[in-house]
Amino acid sequence: RRPDVPGANSGYVIATHVLGNARAWVLGIVCGQPLARDRPGEFASSGTYEQLGKAACALSGEIDAALAAVDQSTLDDRFVPAQELWGEGEPHEISRREALAHVLEHASMHLGQIQLTADWVRGQRGQWSVVSG
Repeated sequence: RRPDVPGANSGYVIATHVLGNARAWVLGIVCGQPLARDRPGEFASSGTYEQLGKAACALSGEIDAALAAVDQSTLDDRFVPAQELWGEGEPHEISRREALAHVLEHASMHLGQIQLTADWVRGQRGQWSVVSG
């Protein structure tokens, strides 16, 4: 459920966006597969967490297979990715290795966003608890 805050996204939407980014950047940019990305659609997505989990598992299998076929000697080759796969901003020259690192960085940032949002929602409901990790 989307938090009652202007511009906020639900955990489902954020996770769908992370999967869309990983698909575009790993399969499209790193592995060179022809594909289209519907970034605005990621933010309008809805469904069940079961469906999201199945989509994540399917994408994981696609990524495993695609990365196994990448010639490791090309990981540092530099190129400018297509705008359609890039997302926001102007694409600039990167390597395949940098693109893979971006996917991890992007997912990590949004995981933090989900955690902070969940903490905020619990606090608004009076369910705040400090968890040490």
